[in-house]
Amino acid sequence: MEKKVYCLIDGRCKCIKFTPEENVSEVEIIRHKLKEASKNDTVLNMMLQHKMIILQKPDPDRNNKLCDLEDDDEIADKSEVTVLLILVHANTITAELIDSSSVHKDNESIVKVLYTEPIDGDNSCIDIEKSTCYLVKNMIHSVKAQVTGSGSIRYPIILPSITPDLQKKLDDIGLIRAQKNFIAFWAAHLSYVTNQWPTKSDYQNFAQSIVAAYPALADIGGGCVITIFKSQLSVWIRNHRALEKRQFQKRSKDEKGEIKHTFVQAIAENIDRATDHVTNTDIQSALKELEKKFVDHKNISHMKHLLKMTISHRRPWIDEAKRIIDIVQKYPQLNNYELILSEFLQLKKITEETLFNGIKKMIGKLTKYYTVKKPTNNNEAFVIQNLCADLTIRKNKKNFPALFTVKEIMGDTDNLITNEDDAPRVVMYIDGQDITIAYLVADAEIRIQIPQPTMEKIIAGLFASYYVWNRTFPAAYVNVLNFINYELFNSPLPTTSTTIKKFIHSRDDILKGLDTANSSQNIF
Repeated sequence: MEKKVYCLIDGRCKCIKFTPEENVSEVEIIRHKLKEASKNDTVLNMMLQHKMIILQKPDPDRNNKLCDLEDDDEIADKSEVTVLLILVHANTITAELIDSSSVHKDNESIVKVLYTEPIDGDNSCIDIEKSTCYLVKNMIHSVKAQVTGSGSIRYPIILPSITPDLQKKLDDIGLIRAQKNFIAFWAAHLSYVTNQWPTKSDYQNFAQSIVAAYPALADIGGGCVITIFKSQLSVWIRNHRALEKRQFQKRSKDEKGEIKHTFVQAIAENIDRATDHVTNTDIQSALKELEKKFVDHKNISHMKHLLKMTISHRRPWIDEAKRIIDIVQKYPQLNNYELILSEFLQLKKITEETLFNGIKKMIGKLTKYYTVKKPTNNNEAFVIQNLCADLTIRKNKKNFPALFTVKEIMGDTDNLITNEDDAPRVVMYIDGQDITIAYLVADAEIRIQIPQPTMEKIIAGLFASYYVWNRTFPAAYVNVLNFINYELFNSPLPTTSTTIKKFIHSRDDILKGLDTANSSQNIF
């Protein structure tokens, strides 16, 4: 009787049909059928290259943890088995890649090299479709077994699945033309798992595993493919460390400029390492659930968990997105106040309590500075308006809507209308002393209601949106947002931010005077 078995392979499911035979293990038959199927399945063929196939199934005696299937185990019809692929014979693989018969000592050969990402933005327009080549002198070296170092990357390693976007690009244009994206994906992953500082052995072991998993790389680098790929990983990580440092030092050219946020390059610092135990299958399942474009408002905690699991896979795409509307269409979960705030806390690696305490402290100082006697929500709203009035560049006050707009309840809704590519801002409606309704608006179609609005929640949501959607601080709002960034996270101010520095100096002088006066009253 023919049996049907579903083989789960790193996020994929392959249906295998076979007829049991006497004196032949069913496990061995499935292995053989998988190898046969790979002849007509390019992706499966790449996955099985140089791999040992281990079949596993849940063991009820071990709380359904996976356990290897033995050769004499019988496999039930229409059951699922997990396929574990283990890389074998590293020295043999290297020897196969370096075919010494194809080169001759002292001759010269053309060797393609992988794309090298420049640090200078002026060179970012390099045409990667043109093959970059080096003329090298052939030298025959003996092939030695690779030695695994003591770094955090051990060889062989189980690699995560690439993102659907990258897989589509590889399928459409091939590995050579998509090598920039390919290198960026794996370098970002290596940077993350090594906390941005991989060792030499980490580079070696990781590059060796990648090359073994993608034989097409041999067409790019020939016999030197591992060395070349290792070099490109190193270049990408070093360039992005340098880029991150440079952008941190030059947050803005001047008060009228813009600030860009580069969180993707800092994933290793900003992502909670508590997700390290999550398997590739878990991540792929979470991505598929997010792609259903459904937000379960009754189970926000589950949605937060899905976003947390997939953050390293999603952020590179978000970083390249041109418009906010494109981001929320692909990930509608990021069109929700609570989920935006949750993602921001993950990126900044802080708690909600820490964030709100910082905002409360900032508002308290501003309230004293503007001599507001009762720090109610109503007064706090106007305190923030006063801050915007003091810090906004004069020529922008009439040309742009306010960053924080305050209206009486039942007032007009004209300020809720936004144009395409408008930066995030807030519109709030007050009733006497209370903020009753508040909206975060942006980019023509974005209108997010802030639940049970307080000034702390409004500032947190607005500031988080710029980071989560990876938007620049526009010139009209740059001083206010720079000030908030300085107050909450002690981020350095641009050297030319004279307006902000004068304001801080004035505020601190007044607060110091108030403290001195209070101390004198207490003495008497």
